[in-house]
Amino acid sequence: MRDGVYMKSWWNSLGIQLKLQIIIQLVLIAVLIPTQLWIERHFKEEILLAAESRARVSADGVINGMNMLMINGIIKDPESRALYIRKMGASEGVKELRVIRAEQVQKQFGPGLPQEQPMDEMDRRVIANAREEFLRVDGSNAPELRVVVPFIVSTDFRGTNCLDCHVAQVGSANGAASITLDLTSDYASLSKTSALLWSGQAALQLILFFLIGRFTHTITRPLENLQTTMSALQKEEDLARHVGTMPPLKIAGGDEIGQLSATFNRMVKTLQQQMISLRISEEMQQRYLTLEREEQARLMALLAVMNVGVLFVSRENKILHVNPTFFRIWMIPPETKLEGRDAADIPGYLSHLLANEKTAAQHLLELPETTDLYLADKRVVIQTCYVVRDVEAQVVGHLWLYEDVTHARRTPEQLLHLAEYDALTGLYNRHRFTGELERSLAEAKRNGTKVALLSFGLDDLNHINDTFGYAAGDKVMTRVADAIGKQVRRNEVLCLLREDEFAILIPDAREKGVQVLEERIARTVAKLDFEFNGQKVHVAARLGIALFPDHGESEQVLIAHADAAMSLARQAVKKS
Repeated sequence: MRDGVYMKSWWNSLGIQLKLQIIIQLVLIAVLIPTQLWIERHFKEEILLAAESRARVSADGVINGMNMLMINGIIKDPESRALYIRKMGASEGVKELRVIRAEQVQKQFGPGLPQEQPMDEMDRRVIANAREEFLRVDGSNAPELRVVVPFIVSTDFRGTNCLDCHVAQVGSANGAASITLDLTSDYASLSKTSALLWSGQAALQLILFFLIGRFTHTITRPLENLQTTMSALQKEEDLARHVGTMPPLKIAGGDEIGQLSATFNRMVKTLQQQMISLRISEEMQQRYLTLEREEQARLMALLAVMNVGVLFVSRENKILHVNPTFFRIWMIPPETKLEGRDAADIPGYLSHLLANEKTAAQHLLELPETTDLYLADKRVVIQTCYVVRDVEAQVVGHLWLYEDVTHARRTPEQLLHLAEYDALTGLYNRHRFTGELERSLAEAKRNGTKVALLSFGLDDLNHINDTFGYAAGDKVMTRVADAIGKQVRRNEVLCLLREDEFAILIPDAREKGVQVLEERIARTVAKLDFEFNGQKVHVAARLGIALFPDHGESEQVLIAHADAAMSLARQAVKKS
């Protein structure tokens, strides 16, 4: 990466003349060097093809010689065959010469000499396939070319019928001639030719380098004059004065560079007028900018003191402004930089506070004009969206306002909760109990079912308050309420009617089930133990049951019956 940056910096520092020279030189190198490599490769292939032809001719001569030995009857003499092979192998450029007997000849005339046996896989493949093969060995010390040519059985092998002497199939191989040629001299000639070519290439590139340099200098000299003039123009502090006294450039000709010089001269003539107009424009712009900044300062001060969060987004969906209240409502660190960022980034800052799936963060800015947002920290925020238009009614952006209405919404809810719930135990109070009892009786009358009212009070609560204080009594009430709450079912309603009196409404009641619940509550209360000032204290529950419609059909009658049953239970406990 660092090398790439360095090369780019080096290239940018070069002049146009040197760049042109380098590019042209590289193009020529890219053309000439591959051409020379192709010539060398072609020359080498020609040498190898000539060597293959020479080897094939030599092998064919060996086959002819063996054919003559067979005609003269000398071929049966192993020494004559060996002498013939040695003489033929002594030819210039021949490194090795062997004659190979095929298996069918060995079966008919014997195995022959040891050197007449197949030596390697190449020998065996040629005899088996009856096809010649070549093998090039481009060693660094002694490059070689080996050819193995088969002796093909024919009824007319240059005037001789092979079947007169051999028991073989026409087209098969009776044997083969293996010749290995030494290509050292051929490769030496190739290396010498390559050295001459590369020397000529280097000389040609050097000559082209100077010719290209001269050519590019002639082309780029007018550009250098233009660059020198523009550099002087750039360094001048008083540009208007320098432009007025600057002589025009000399136009070298009518080509593109000459036209560029003429255009530059015309530009210089109009530049002074442009600068005068620019000064006037800058003065007016500065005056308007001052007024705009003052107006913007007043607007920013107003937005900063507003108790409403403001988010303004441009037509390109970029954030232009957010006020401090927006950061405070959404608990975004004040140092966070939001201006200039994409509006799509906003949900990332708000997602942890949005508790409602319908107002998911990614769709927050797509919600209707006015939406209530319920946050995870129990706050309620109203989001309102406005389309902002310019004087020509074109949309220039959107404005979102965020107002925290948690306190305004929470006050009515708190009042409702205090009106229906006991502050100490959190159970329904007598007001809510009356409403639930009316609703349960109406539903039972409609469905023809029963409703049970189970009332129970705590003995000795007044004694605990008088002896250990009201804090001890409150502890007893909260523990009893918690323990009994775990015994009632979901459709049963547990209420606190008075300081020490509870009631349970049981819809669709069965008398046996109510009695089981009565016994369970009595056992639960009896198991509770308390300790105040080192003294262990127990409480007991007195219970009374009233059934609708068995004991009455109105709320008052049922409550009175349950109270009476609870009083009887207390008296029975006192007597016992």
